[in-house]
Amino acid sequence: MTNQEQADVMIPPPIDSAMREIAAANSAKAGQTTGIKGLSSIEAGNNVMYSSIQAVIKLHTTNLVPYIRTAEKANAQLANIAFMWLQQGDGYTEVGYRTRDTENGNKGDGLTISGSDFDPDDLYISCKIVANSTGDKMQEANFYATLRNAGAHIAWKEVLEQLSLGNGDVLEAEWIDEQALTTALQMKVSTLQAKLQQKVKEQDAQLQMAIAQKQQADVAAAQGQGGEVPPDESNPMIPGGQGMNAAMGGEPTATAMPGATSPVQ
Repeated sequence: MTNQEQADVMIPPPIDSAMREIAAANSAKAGQTTGIKGLSSIEAGNNVMYSSIQAVIKLHTTNLVPYIRTAEKANAQLANIAFMWLQQGDGYTEVGYRTRDTENGNKGDGLTISGSDFDPDDLYISCKIVANSTGDKMQEANFYATLRNAGAHIAWKEVLEQLSLGNGDVLEAEWIDEQALTTALQMKVSTLQAKLQQKVKEQDAQLQMAIAQKQQADVAAAQGQGGEVPPDESNPMIPGGQGMNAAMGGEPTATAMPGATSPVQ
């Protein structure tokens, strides 16, 4: 625009009255179906249990099951139409991004899809709307756990995917890596502890050997100098040394055992 041009303010056209009435009716119906009005009248001071509130919500949301099924079917059909559009177009491509980790890539990786990347006859698309409720998740998890404990042939991979926790193969691979890392750390710690214990034993053996060598050296030194050998006090029944052997630090019979008869008269 130049300085001499002016722009008129555009007034948005009003919404069709029939559409406004339909939107208001749908909003009111959704509020009544989910029991929001009824829950808003529950006061926190009444100490209402969380499970009771979840039961009320679940009771009211059962009326939405037909609409949920319709929405799931419509979403699956829209996805199928999008793939058919790629198949029918000439050189059409579409870029998507991974929403979770898989065996072929990580979350957030870009994917370029063309009509030559898939076969329409093998294409199967399904949609499931899952309630974002912790209580529902716990109930569903307990349901699958009960089935497995009862002997139902259900793999944990399938259970994890049904709970929308991710791809079962990827989760299993990550769990194996985690277990392998934990095992390696435990083995490393055990090896270090074994080495430390062996080193302590070696040092203790060296200390005992040094003490024994010192004792032997003291005995040899005493014998070489003609002195008295330190008495052996290991046997309290023989005072003063090794029996009555004077050469080994013992005492004569008269001194060691007063009253005894000496072998040498």
